[in-house]
Amino acid sequence: LAALAEPQRIWPMEPGAYTSISLNDEAADRPASSIRRPASLAMPRATAPPAAVAAEFVEEADEVGEEADEVVDDEQPASRRRRFEQLDEVDDSRLELRDRYHLVYLSMVLAGVGFLLPYNSFVNAVDFYQQRFDSHLIVFDISMTYITVMLGSVLLTNALVNRVHLRWRITFGYMIAIVVLFLTTFFDIILNIFPPEWSYRLTLISAGIVSLGCTVQQSSFYGYASLLPRRYTQAVMLGESCAGFIVSLNRIVTKSAVASAAPSTALFFILSSCLLLLCLLTFTLAVKSQFVRQFIRPTRQQQQQQSEIPQRPRIAEDRERMLPGLENPAYQPEMMDLGYLDVSEAVLSPPPPNRADADLLDNGESTVAAASARRTPRHLGVEAGLQTRLNIAHKVWLYMAAIALCYLVSLSLFPGIESEIPSCRLRDWMPVLLMAVFNGSDLVGKLLAAFPIAWRGGPLLACSIFRVCLVPLFMSCASPRQRPHISSESWACFVTALLGATNGYFGSLPMINAPKTVQSSHREIAGNLMTLSYSVGLTAGSGLSYWLDDLLGPIPAKLQPWQYACGDYNVSHVIGR
Repeated sequence: LAALAEPQRIWPMEPGAYTSISLNDEAADRPASSIRRPASLAMPRATAPPAAVAAEFVEEADEVGEEADEVVDDEQPASRRRRFEQLDEVDDSRLELRDRYHLVYLSMVLAGVGFLLPYNSFVNAVDFYQQRFDSHLIVFDISMTYITVMLGSVLLTNALVNRVHLRWRITFGYMIAIVVLFLTTFFDIILNIFPPEWSYRLTLISAGIVSLGCTVQQSSFYGYASLLPRRYTQAVMLGESCAGFIVSLNRIVTKSAVASAAPSTALFFILSSCLLLLCLLTFTLAVKSQFVRQFIRPTRQQQQQQSEIPQRPRIAEDRERMLPGLENPAYQPEMMDLGYLDVSEAVLSPPPPNRADADLLDNGESTVAAASARRTPRHLGVEAGLQTRLNIAHKVWLYMAAIALCYLVSLSLFPGIESEIPSCRLRDWMPVLLMAVFNGSDLVGKLLAAFPIAWRGGPLLACSIFRVCLVPLFMSCASPRQRPHISSESWACFVTALLGATNGYFGSLPMINAPKTVQSSHREIAGNLMTLSYSVGLTAGSGLSYWLDDLLGPIPAKLQPWQYACGDYNVSHVIGR
């Protein structure tokens, strides 16, 4: 009906072209694949349509409008999910080039592995670091350093996103991690040329530098993946889930193959560096492939079609987005603007990306932020952004509290307190085994979270609160130091598996479900708020772990937890570690 109000758009004098219809604003979030395009609409244009054709057009246009109105019904999230899945299928089926042998998909999985692998490498070398830095809480300090630098790196990423080429940002992250791991392996582990105190400080500095590179790389990779079909973003998340488990397997293999601590740790870091090199190589090849180029470099014809489509005003959205935030591009609004649809086969072709990273991949610079700033005064944008975030936070605060509390509990116990659980039988294998159990169960939990189960914020928060019970269970496995209340290795493994599985499941569900409770145009902001809550939980949990370690009591210097618990020492006084 709206299209009939503009007869010059429907029946122009030029013959041989296809028609266009104008949908109402409520259909702006409508996936292209779910809108039925009647065959009679794609007809040659004439000076005046016959009455019968006009009547048929009115009836079918009314059906299209009714179908578009159904999409905005918030009570049918499953239907909307199916329609968005259909969009991906249609787009993929009409692509000129395909991802043969799934090589691009594999590169995205390796990308998710790559930006979490360096941190996991430092943490999983716990047996070596506890033996070398026996007078320090090295595992606690590595975790705290990494997370603190990560918060600052997020702000740096927001500053660089419109100034530095996306490809260079990702390559920078890879190169930083590879160089740091190589230098640490060669000079600090193999040659061992630094005094213990210098080596300790250099280890923490290395963890901080790796955190900087990997955080820039992670946020940039999500922006890169969001330019591709949705399953490639899911591939990055799958790689993140597998990273910890892969590193744990690497540590178990190297520790089993080489008995001595230093050579086995050197081999462990060398294999991690080689895996990072593989990730960098696959990314370099994938980003230059024709399959990726058809998304990040649209053809001139597509650009011309997009420029001819009138766009709805976005002043309100520009004001909302001018306030910097902790970005998670996985929750950006859908790429396609369905304010106007060209009823032809061009609708099914992949739309030209309109985000900053797409411009950066083509031109090396972005004009999106500058255009926004010209359209909207900055102080009005900041005020509108703050008010919008407060309104959205009021809707998703249960999810924010759930994810913050979930990671607070997890980081207060892992990897710090978990590495303090002793075993007289497994000795220095105990922390390595427990970390493998945690990473494996965390992977299982994240895979289970992929099943479409609608969890509300209240039950998720209740489950996160219930996880607090895991704290005394872990403490009973490590306290008191000399004779823990529960000394069974099987019980420690069970509690660790419970911690990992619940962390993977209840840590993923708030991120998945929170953006679905707000309008599609606000999903990116909801994702930003969830990422902020996630970061707060990580930082608070790392700080809380120091207090829990104080409750366990001191350990004599030059001893590991298992040595003190098993009586394998000969000291006359206790020096707090």
